Amino acid sequence: MFDPKLDVPMEINAEYAYSDKDIHQKLKSKEFFLPFAKRVKKLGLKNDGKAIVKFAKCFGLANYSLASVELKSKVPLEEFYKLNSYNFRSDEFTDVHDGKHILFAGCSVTFGDSLPIEHLWAYKLYNKIASKEKTSGFFNIGNPGSDAFQILLGIKEYIQKFGMPDVIFVNLPDLDRSFFDETKSRSASSTPVFTVSKLLEFAYEDFIEICKLTGTKIYLFSWDRQVQLESNGSKKFEHDFRVIVDRFYRFSQDDLDNHMYELSERFKDSPEYSIVFKALDNSHPGIGPNDFWFNYMYNIYSKEVYGD
Repeated sequence: MFDPKLDVPMEINAEYAYSDKDIHQKLKSKEFFLPFAKRVKKLGLKNDGKAIVKFAKCFGLANYSLASVELKSKVPLEEFYKLNSYNFRSDEFTDVHDGKHILFAGCSVTFGDSLPIEHLWAYKLYNKIASKEKTSGFFNIGNPGSDAFQILLGIKEYIQKFGMPDVIFVNLPDLDRSFFDETKSRSASSTPVFTVSKLLEFAYEDFIEICKLTGTKIYLFSWDRQVQLESNGSKKFEHDFRVIVDRFYRFSQDDLDNHMYELSERFKDSPEYSIVFKALDNSHPGIGPNDFWFNYMYNIYSKEVYGD
């Protein structure tokens, strides 16, 4: 039986009749973590693109963008994402490392939401390093929806279970994510609940010091344009995390724009041209930005490690 308003089974509508805030929290819980197709199967729905989209519309853009991947790529989600047993888009985690132990961390951009993995910045960077050095595997804890604090907590949890990496690459999201009053939209509430930047500074600088003591090389950067800017005069960045924190690298927006133009020219006759700027969900970064971040971070890494 279907609810005509939502076009999904009524029993699902009743069972998951949460507020937006509840849904937001559930999307971050283990129960509602990826892969999306498994959630649909668990609820007894037919695992096809149309059924997934119908169900996804009830739970917001985060789910809908995942659902749209299956329709556009014509590949089942579990094959498109190929998650490990911890539901990360990564090789299977291990505490035994034969080769350089490299960890990638971030939000949906590092997870590679709606993007074929061969174009993901982290995957390309890993393979480039692996072509020059012996490595222990592609370990990626990019987690959709994560903010800067959750990313750091995820790294620490990973270390407790699987050991301290030799190298950590972190692609940070917008720094004020998840620190607004969730009862209001971001446009309606421009004041953070607390000073994000200073707390981030303390948290990351402490961890960077641990990395220095253990010999771990850590590289921080951000996909978010506002984080890359020198200063926007915003009071919420009064203590400017981006300037104070060591190992945070900022690239030129002009360099990114030029790279995007060159890549769009290269792909103009390719069937993948449609995902040069945006991924399959028409929201997350596509081939171009990922290729730029890969090259940018590899150049920094190679100069420091190989002296190139």
